[in-house]
Amino acid sequence: VQQNSINLIHLPTQSSGTEPAASV
Repeated sequence: VQQNSINLIHLPTQSSGTEPAASV
């Protein structure tokens, strides 16, 4: 579950670059 969270945070941040809310 933790790996998924990290991936979700890293994927959107690198893809969009404007999704800081996702990391929070």
